[in-house]
Amino acid sequence: MDVSSFSKCVQLLKLCKKFSLYMIPYQNLVIDKSLMLWKDWLSFHQFFPKKRKRFGMAIFVLCDSIVYSGRQRNLENNRYLVEEEGLSCEVKTLMKPYSNQNHTLLMDNRYSNPTLFS
Repeated sequence: MDVSSFSKCVQLLKLCKKFSLYMIPYQNLVIDKSLMLWKDWLSFHQFFPKKRKRFGMAIFVLCDSIVYSGRQRNLENNRYLVEEEGLSCEVKTLMKPYSNQNHTLLMDNRYSNPTLFS
């Protein structure tokens, strides 16, 4: 893996950590998957031939639902869905800092599965 590409990812992670220090969410939270455009070469990029941004990194975002503005998606035709275990792991990882704090999580049906709720 190219070290310079990985260092850019580390910078993004540091920025996200800083945001989490200053952002205190309200009660309702939303998880969404987004494709971040990445023009540099990356060994773990994803390709979506039908999207406007065809190459990039798929990132999962935990948002406050007050500022969230999602769009309807046709999930049945999405052939790039992640395995059930992977999505459950992402949801649990994103929600870990907010567990037992009376938050309500809103999410698409593709994130919910028996593994997540067991």
